Amino acid sequence: MSASRTETPLTGRALYGCNCYASGEELYEENVIVKSWGSMLDWFNILHANPTFAEVNVDIEETENNQDSEGW
Repeated sequence: MSASRTETPLTGRALYGCNCYASGEELYEENVIVKSWGSMLDWFNILHANPTFAEVNVDIEETENNQDSEGW
């Protein structure tokens, strides 16, 4: 889940083994498909039309959010 705009690249490739993209759903994980079904179907159509398609690595640097330095 992410508040980022749908299809925005996210961190997670090392953990999940594939590129990860935002669904646009920030609060309820059960709404991920409801919010992003159009993008999911577009992706499946690309894969179907291009059987030799290979995903290009999208490396996103994780930024450490140190709350101590912000006085939290």
